[in-house]
Formats: sequence, structure tokens, C-alpha cells
Amino acid sequence: MRPSRAAAVHATLAAVSVVMLMPFYWVLKTSLTGENIFQYPPALLPRAIHPFYYVDVWYYIPFVRYVINSVIVSIIVVAGNLVCNALAAYAQTAGARRAEIAGRSGRQPTQQSERQPCAGAQPQRYAIRVALRTQ
Repeated sequence: MRPSRAAAVHATLAAVSVVMLMPFYWVLKTSLTGENIFQYPPALLPRAIHPFYYVDVWYYIPFVRYVINSVIVSIIVVAGNLVCNALAAYAQTAGARRAEIAGRSGRQPTQQSERQPCAGAQPQRYAIRVALRTQ
């Protein structure tokens, strides 16, 4: 890639990144300053930072309880997925191993055309080949 093209790609990616990260900056700025979010024109730079809002929220909302609940739910979900996925993996490998020992592919043919390959699609293919050769 040429240097001018690489610079253009990087500039475009940087501009898109700034646009995508702007809402996160806005939330962080508003939470630290406590400014009115509906004021017009909006201030892009914070005037006065007050981290005490986080301390107030810590005391007014049972944040620790919410974190504990989230951890408990996450542990239960991960344990359930681990058990279910381990059982599914065992069933899949055990079935494949049994089929390998028995000398078959693991699936029994269910229709007549699957048992006899020439009974299904082969005559149509032969007819198409003959028709293409005569043209």
C-alpha cells in the first residue's frame, strides 16, 4: 500500500473512531461534572470535575448487591454452559467412535436412492452429458 493511501485510510479510521467514541466521552463527562445534559449549546470540555457524584451513588444505590447478583448469575450461566457443552461433546465423540469401531460412517441410509447411488441422480446426469455432446 502506498504511503499516501495508508495515511488516508488511517485518517478515515481515526475520524470514525472519534465519532464512535463520542457517546462514551459524553457519558463520562456528564457523570463527572453533573451538568445539565439538555443545555444548549452543549459544552464539549468539562468546566468543573466533581468525582463525589460516584461516592454519592455508592451510598444511595445498593451497588455492591447488584455486583454480587451479577457475579452469581454469571457463575451459574458459565457452569450450566460448561456442563451442557461437555455432555454434547462427549455424545458427539462417543457416537463417532462407536461408528468408527462398527465400520460405518455413523449414519444409516434412509432412502432407496441413498442405498443405490445410480437409482437417483445418475441417469439425469448421463442424459444431460449426452445432450451436451450432441450439440
